[in-house]
Amino acid sequence: MKPRLKATPVLPLYTVSLALLFAGCVVNQKQFKITSHPPGATIYVDGEKRGQTNIEKLNIVFPRKQTVTLRLDKNGYQPEGMVLDMTKSPQEFFIVLHESPGNEEIGEGLKRIQSLLEALPGRIADQAKGSQ
Repeated sequence: MKPRLKATPVLPLYTVSLALLFAGCVVNQKQFKITSHPPGATIYVDGEKRGQTNIEKLNIVFPRKQTVTLRLDKNGYQPEGMVLDMTKSPQEFFIVLHESPGNEEIGEGLKRIQSLLEALPGRIADQAKGSQ
């Protein structure tokens, strides 16, 4: 007669294996409320798109590190960003986005800078003559 094999329960071994595998993996999570003016800015966490303001509950996972970067982008506005710390950052943020200057404003500003730079050598020469 052949010896019978004793059945080993698989579930307890599987459970113990998973417990040992994930024992060192601590995942911290914190919930944030992010609002902006104007509303509707796209929220990025560590470069990953996560939604839009004004979101009531944004869960952010802090895997193996205590900080993540948060960036808000909205068309026509300058992007805003910050570093969130798992233990130190508040849970609610109100971020004001500033309008990006239009192309005409940038062009006018550059023209003013160029005219100032062109006049600079003459002013320096005048100051040098006056100090003699």
